[in-house]
Amino acid sequence: MHLFLLNSTQAFNAPGHQAVFTPIQLPKTAANADKPKRNPFLLPVTQQRQFIAPAPVLKGIVQSGNDYAAIIEYGGQSGYYRSGDKTGSYTVGRITAASAELRNGKETLTLKAGGTGHD
Repeated sequence: MHLFLLNSTQAFNAPGHQAVFTPIQLPKTAANADKPKRNPFLLPVTQQRQFIAPAPVLKGIVQSGNDYAAIIEYGGQSGYYRSGDKTGSYTVGRITAASAELRNGKETLTLKAGGTGHD
């Protein structure tokens, strides 16, 4: 048995010999490599959970003359509301210096100033 090393041109031209080429996949160059989605040396970023009040909360009451406006937080949003305004599924009812009523159909919530409690 004789072993000859032939270059590709000689292998194709040599009588009775066939060259066998095995394709290999070369690694990607750094410029063509897949970029990491984040820095692997940093801790994963976790989203901070924001507390959303499950029920409306009276944050304060503003008085101008004889008129009152309630500052109500509901569903993560705060705003000024007067009697008759809507917040979510509730309609603002009577507002006093110490409380605000919210109605949702037959349900009535009385939000009290100075706390998160309601009736």
